[in-house]
Amino acid sequence: MNLWATWTWSTIAIAGGVLIGLTIVSALGIFLLEAQRRRDRTATAFQDRLAAPIAEELGYTGVSVLPTVSIPLINAATRPAVIRLEGQVPSYDLRYRVVRLVEREARRLRYFRIEDRIRVAPPAEQPGRRLA
Repeated sequence: MNLWATWTWSTIAIAGGVLIGLTIVSALGIFLLEAQRRRDRTATAFQDRLAAPIAEELGYTGVSVLPTVSIPLINAATRPAVIRLEGQVPSYDLRYRVVRLVEREARRLRYFRIEDRIRVAPPAEQPGRRLA
């Protein structure tokens, strides 16, 4: 049997096309994974920059708020970064101060949206605390 007779130009072209297609798909997948990793690293660093002033300025007042940042991978120019504030504060005044503090710190992001999920719990309602 002549093995070289089965390798026609069309077979070689199809095999080359499949090889080039797999290479392109693999490179695109690697590029997207790297972009996602970079975006997650940026979101984590920004999240830390938002949490530090909350802890420094309002930590002693009973504020326990965690900012979570999500930065979109695609279409970042038209879709805002989402800053989700979750936790609890002892008063509405402190809730307002936390949101304003996060807005001030988040101005580094050009386009962002804040989701306020902060619960106001007076000191008597906070779990783990007893009234003496």
